[in-house]
Amino acid sequence: MINAYLNIKNALALKNHKIIKSEAEVLIIHLRRQMNFSDGINQPTLPALNKTLQEIYQTVEINEVYKPFAEVIDLFYELLDRHEIKNLTLFRQYCPMAFHNEGDSWLSVTKEMLNPYFGEKMLNYGHIDEKIN
Repeated sequence: MINAYLNIKNALALKNHKIIKSEAEVLIIHLRRQMNFSDGINQPTLPALNKTLQEIYQTVEINEVYKPFAEVIDLFYELLDRHEIKNLTLFRQYCPMAFHNEGDSWLSVTKEMLNPYFGEKMLNYGHIDEKIN
């Protein structure tokens, strides 16, 4: 699930809508498996995450991805925050200029910035808010 999320984030930074949709579908499949076989995971988070990923999958243009992607970040972070992640360090990164200077976060496995909100214009813009694990 983490790899599919990261692929969506990276594809958004590179403005590749085809990969975003493909990886959203992969993440939906993994999430459904998780919903069917995991009682210990916060159940209200999983359907909300599934719904938001469906919105991403159904987008026609890349500009439609940003809002649901921001929701996925919050839901995915909530899910990860409640469960121990072994052998993986994640960084919660932040861009203060996203959404007309309201700011927003994303998760990354590297300290290097790959800003999903501005692509080439500001690909390396942002800062690390938190290290997870």
